[in-house]
Amino acid sequence: MTDWWKPSEIYFTKEQCIFIIVELVIGKIDTWPTNPAGSGYTDAQWSKKSKRRPGAYYETASQFRAEVEVRLRRTNTDGKLLVAEIRAGEEYLSEESKNALNYISGWRRRRMDYKNWLRQRRYRGRK
Repeated sequence: MTDWWKPSEIYFTKEQCIFIIVELVIGKIDTWPTNPAGSGYTDAQWSKKSKRRPGAYYETASQFRAEVEVRLRRTNTDGKLLVAEIRAGEEYLSEESKNALNYISGWRRRRMDYKNWLRQRRYRGRK
């Protein structure tokens, strides 16, 4: 398991959602976090040519943060509990936080609202 992902590697898995919550939602940073392992380059001469990217430097981080915040907002108090437990550094998440994490993970947003999703999940025998 890795602790850092490039924006192109984000598929909103559970681990990646926790990474986005820690780095972008709680940290409130405006740029994508740098790789803590480093790039491996010792000489910065290669970066003299500037590569022009479409959009502002903060756009990618803002888009991912907004997406996770919208998903968390749909989970009501369970999403707030998830963020609070992650902020506190809890080793194990509560059942409500696990439900919220399961709801916000996945490539697309859920079409079903959170209450109905929980009800359907419990009906199928999962907790």
